[in-house]
Amino acid sequence: MNPFAFDGFGPFAEAVMLCLFIYWGWDALITANEETRDGERVAGQAAVISTLVLLGTYLFTAFAAISFAGTGTGGTGLGNPDNAADILSTLAPPVLGTALAKVMQLAVCVSAVSALLTSLVGSSRGTLSMAAHGALPSAFARVHPRHRTPGFGTVFIGATAACLLVVLTLVSTDFLGDAILCIGLLIACYYGTTALACVWYFRGRLRDSLRDLLLRGILPLLGGLMMLAAFARSAHDMYDPAYGSTSFHGIGGVFLLGAGSIVTGVLALAVVRTRFHRFFRDGRTTVAELTITED
Repeated sequence: MNPFAFDGFGPFAEAVMLCLFIYWGWDALITANEETRDGERVAGQAAVISTLVLLGTYLFTAFAAISFAGTGTGGTGLGNPDNAADILSTLAPPVLGTALAKVMQLAVCVSAVSALLTSLVGSSRGTLSMAAHGALPSAFARVHPRHRTPGFGTVFIGATAACLLVVLTLVSTDFLGDAILCIGLLIACYYGTTALACVWYFRGRLRDSLRDLLLRGILPLLGGLMMLAAFARSAHDMYDPAYGSTSFHGIGGVFLLGAGSIVTGVLALAVVRTRFHRFFRDGRTTVAELTITED
């Protein structure tokens, strides 16, 4: 029950990365604020409420699993390495019975699909906003006439993700597993930079009130520094070739995939800056008219 009972900064960074991986996807609620009634308030409230519900769900599940199975290294014990990959499938038959255990497996599958869909929702609406402000090609600003959602961006992001998953699967299942392990590194990177960008963006309003100082300055700054510290420590640990299932010339494959993704993103940003220099140079805020197409 002691949240500070961790042995060194390494385990703490690993725990932070795990928390990020668990939470990742729920931030899609904020990206859909333009489609939400009273989006300036409701979307943020939904994100906070969902975080608390998520925390409560995980704590309840953890307490229930420990109470039922214990932490032993044999049988259904949580310390059994044979159960580490999927403890819910292990506990489902003795807890729920054989029939309802299938429902548990179905729930896990639906959860995985939901995680993919939340990534699709957040990414397509992020590119929609960028295109509307002139930071991406105008095609990403196309809105479907019936669904009123970013049609081109949704198809583009979905197709790109599907192709990437197929390629990684064909290359090696170990390679795919390491790609999944590096996701936490990417999340920590963009959460940390987003938090610091929040402080910079609101820097002129931090003296308006104590609330602004706390919510727009102190908390985002502390959160951003914690994210980037966890990112740095995790990157250090992932550099070890024994981390994950693959390595290349003595460097861990998880690190190479994570660092490679970030470098690729930086290069893509450099290319976009040359093509859409007006936005990045002048900080244009005029939103372009969204195009409704039949795509």
